[in-house]
Amino acid sequence: MKDASVSAPAAAARPLMPESPAGWLSAAVFLISAASATVGILGDVVEATYAAAGLMWLYLALEAPRIPATQRLIALALMLVGGGLAWYGGRPGQAFLDASDGALLFLVLFGAVTFIQYPALRSPSMHHARQMILQQPPGRRYLAVSAAAHCLGALVNFAAMTLLATFLHQALETDVRRRMGAAMCRGFAIAATWSPFFVSMAVILSVMPDLNWSDIALPGFPLGLLVLAYGWLFDRATRGRRAKPRANAQAAEAVRPAAFGRLAVLAVMLVALVLAVAEGGSMPMPLAIFLVVPGFSLAWLLVLRKYEAAGDGSVPGFTEHIRAGLPGLRGEVLLFLAANVLGQGIASAVDPGTVEGAMQAAGLTGPAAIFALLIGMLACAAMAIHPLVLIVVLAHVLDPQRLGLTQQSLALIMACFWGLGAVLSPASGLTLFMARTLGEPQWRVAWVRNGAYSALGALVCGAYVSIFNAFFA
Repeated sequence: MKDASVSAPAAAARPLMPESPAGWLSAAVFLISAASATVGILGDVVEATYAAAGLMWLYLALEAPRIPATQRLIALALMLVGGGLAWYGGRPGQAFLDASDGALLFLVLFGAVTFIQYPALRSPSMHHARQMILQQPPGRRYLAVSAAAHCLGALVNFAAMTLLATFLHQALETDVRRRMGAAMCRGFAIAATWSPFFVSMAVILSVMPDLNWSDIALPGFPLGLLVLAYGWLFDRATRGRRAKPRANAQAAEAVRPAAFGRLAVLAVMLVALVLAVAEGGSMPMPLAIFLVVPGFSLAWLLVLRKYEAAGDGSVPGFTEHIRAGLPGLRGEVLLFLAANVLGQGIASAVDPGTVEGAMQAAGLTGPAAIFALLIGMLACAAMAIHPLVLIVVLAHVLDPQRLGLTQQSLALIMACFWGLGAVLSPASGLTLFMARTLGEPQWRVAWVRNGAYSALGALVCGAYVSIFNAFFA
């Protein structure tokens, strides 16, 4: 069936422009590093893994001048602390090697997600779905926006936020813009509890290798729906007096409910392919995503070019998007590498029994440990400590069984923390994006708009994980 075109936002309609003269070189180094990492991990070829790690460092060296100063300082501090702890533990060289190997999975995942963003932002079905969301009445708008950010984000990652953010420029009331911005962030972030395309899942699976994706996703999916419902109720309870509805200027434009059906088919096809490759090849999920997503994205783009009435996507544009997008991942790659160095350093210097002994002495076991971990980690996130750092550290210093928890339960705690902490941290990429979109300080978006939501959300998630740990894990 022909998928009629809906005009994309201007920012999405144009290919990304070069950020540096060395863009092609950086992108090539990135892709060769990802390919070498795939060969090294799948074939157990140590030389290929070392080459991939070296190329990752070269990529960061090429892009270092364009990494924001704040991110450079944070990464340097993490590496210095981690390196010092590793030296104290007697394994500084090995700690950096292990940290580099661990960061390769994140680099591979980042690269794969970049491929799918180009066709996603140009898909008529995506824009029809967005148009339906814009036309929802005020009573259902928050739930529609948060659910859309959740579902679309689980499939195409941050491209969903780019697509939906155009709604914020069309809402006239300032309060409406703020509430819908919060809905987008909250719905998107909590997909961390189950989506295989989220970095959170790659992080958790890398630090808990005995688990696979389904161990987390099966209990994580209903948890994500529960938090979506909680967010809607939280909004209804805190939004104040309801304003008189305004007429929607775009209400007369025809929308196609079948767009959701097409997107659902795309999502099922993509997830099925990734799972088939991951299970069939017995490989980590990020590698399976890297092997599947580029070809899937190109096929999606070619289908759009065939059936779209007036599309703006093209294979040269797709290539330019990749060339310009991969160098833009420099900050994320650096942060993930630095966090791994810190985690390896802590593992070298800290006796895991110390943390568990202190929690046991305080009576923090079972449900009490679940709530204590969630609240403590969220407090750290509010102080701008990235969720990645805390998850890596927690995995290295904590044995969940000694606290009456299963590995699945600890993984769910980590996923909940990522979903709630990403909107609470003033330093997260999600908060920075929304602060720029709304024109507000990042601390206000994080603490004022989402502080109470995250705090009460920790109680909701803690109750769910406690029940799961007691009866279903």
